[in-house]
Amino acid sequence: MTDDYEYEPRFGFDIRASSGGRGRAKTRRPEADSRQMCSVEGCNRKATVVVPKSPREQNVRIHLCAEHAREHNRNWNFFEGLSEAEAQALRDAAQYGERPTWKMSDNARSAAAARAAAKG
Repeated sequence: MTDDYEYEPRFGFDIRASSGGRGRAKTRRPEADSRQMCSVEGCNRKATVVVPKSPREQNVRIHLCAEHAREHNRNWNFFEGLSEAEAQALRDAAQYGERPTWKMSDNARSAAAARAAAKG
């Protein structure tokens, strides 16, 4: 290609895998709106981050300034309010990506395949 070539998208938007930095879409970051104030009562600073309210309310978001965000992170305890048995059940489930598992001998398909292979 020559140096004077300028790419012009046919339909008004660039569909190339790498556009060389031109027209690159900005990734959305979970940062606070610049007009939003900190959610902590009595704090008059601008919020810089948006965080989950608590481990049990992950979908409820609050806006915090940097200082209160550090305090929030320091006090975050995922297992707070759970019994030891509930906490252990969550740890065990997370070990396998919270997906069900079973022994190979309990799996009907694998048992049928093993019988078929044995008849061979």
